[in-house]
Amino acid sequence: MKANTIPGVETTGYCRVVPARLQRSRVTGWLIEIILLPVAFGMLAVRARAQDDTNEIPQIRPPHAELPPTIWEQHGGGISLVVVLVLVLLGLAVWLWTRPRPAVVIPPEVQAREALAALPVAASEGERLSQISRILRHYIQQAFELPRAELNTTEFCRLVADHAGIGPELAGALAAFLQDSDRRKFSAESTELAAVNAVTQALALIEQGEARRERLRALAAANEQPPA
Repeated sequence: MKANTIPGVETTGYCRVVPARLQRSRVTGWLIEIILLPVAFGMLAVRARAQDDTNEIPQIRPPHAELPPTIWEQHGGGISLVVVLVLVLLGLAVWLWTRPRPAVVIPPEVQAREALAALPVAASEGERLSQISRILRHYIQQAFELPRAELNTTEFCRLVADHAGIGPELAGALAAFLQDSDRRKFSAESTELAAVNAVTQALALIEQGEARRERLRALAAANEQPPA
């Protein structure tokens, strides 16, 4: 009978002799198994415990309280009304601020008196007489609604004499003043006293013109009254 032969193992008849190297490797394998088996069982136990934890029904938390209504939900209508009212007030303020202001109408007699009071002192007497004549002409044109045309003294005096509202008395006084002013402007004898007197005479003519206008207004009011 032929004996079995195993590589690395010596056989003698029916007995098998295991080398020391192979015996040491077996012992090492047993030791590794002895050490790893508890670790493997521990890992399986941890895994099983974790799976049990995941299968448990979590504790249900109490429901949250109901959310309170927002400010818009509570006061939406009032807020909209306030916004519209503010926009209307802003638009009204902008319109009042940007609208054209009515022109301030200064009465012609006030303009004439202020212009005579503001005559430059440093001007020559001829220039002052010219300015006084121009101021007086401007007053007559505004007060009695004469055409705004550039007229010389002769033409202006003729226009004044033909105006029924001015009357012959005021027309004659105006013509005498303007003609005398022209004569003094071109005269070498014009003095400061002449200009001062011209301002006084111009103010007197303005007063006479206002008296004439007041008389015309009274006549117009009397004509508008119905007969008794």
